[in-house]
Amino acid sequence: MTTISRSKDYGNSPKNKFAEDIVVALEVGDLEFLKPVLDSAFVWNMTSESALDIVQFQNEISSFPKPSKLDILHVITHRKSGAVNGVSNFSQGQKYFCHVIEFTNTKCNKIAAITSYAQGT
Repeated sequence: MTTISRSKDYGNSPKNKFAEDIVVALEVGDLEFLKPVLDSAFVWNMTSESALDIVQFQNEISSFPKPSKLDILHVITHRKSGAVNGVSNFSQGQKYFCHVIEFTNTKCNKIAAITSYAQGT
């Protein structure tokens, strides 16, 4: 089970909370949380690979290693976008990440795309 440390921005707004919840689900592979909030045209852009569509994303996410500890540092949202950064801790080291989320509308209830940046393990 992953120990999660939330950012100081977590409770600042419903959009910040939702963006952080999305990234926590992404980092720990919680597909049950993510499935209902992904738009049917969802795309996951990773800097080291080509983009994954929604089906490829759902197939891949469950195979990713789960961190023992997850530290969310900051979350920022504005209009139809948000960004969350932090550190995932694994037995073999750390991964620093930043996920930029593009929502389908300003309600921020469906995810159109996520672009992920990572360095480390």
